[in-house]
Amino acid sequence: MDIEDGAQDSENGGICAVSFPNIDSLQARVFRGNWLHLDPPRHLSYWRPSDFVRQMAGLGLTLEKKSFANLEQNPFRMIQSILNCATKRRDILYESLRGNRDYLAGVSRLMVLAQRLFLVATFPVFVLSDLIVSALGKGATVQLILRKT
Repeated sequence: MDIEDGAQDSENGGICAVSFPNIDSLQARVFRGNWLHLDPPRHLSYWRPSDFVRQMAGLGLTLEKKSFANLEQNPFRMIQSILNCATKRRDILYESLRGNRDYLAGVSRLMVLAQRLFLVATFPVFVLSDLIVSALGKGATVQLILRKT
């Protein structure tokens, strides 16, 4: 953005960039309670992107750009959600990568290793699937750029 664009944005009220879990995503619909994004206290309320955009329009913000692809979040979230379906305890891989030893008390090292190997083996597949699902507007994370008018 050049200086003239920045000055114009200030006159119009600016730009708002937000990113949040997409409750209308394929992952949310398939995994339901096992979806990694169902994650209190970090996420307490969920929006469908269309509902969020409509609410923001009521505040004078108009949608500039929308994206569902998020290679930082979506492929890993898919993998952890699959693993959540396969085990009694949620988020073992996620918590192991965070180094949360308290959470992992009672979880075998073999289980942690197996989940990490699953991550390495399947990550490329879920990168590709995220690009496809995101192109259809059903990615697990939505990023919105809104402009105050």
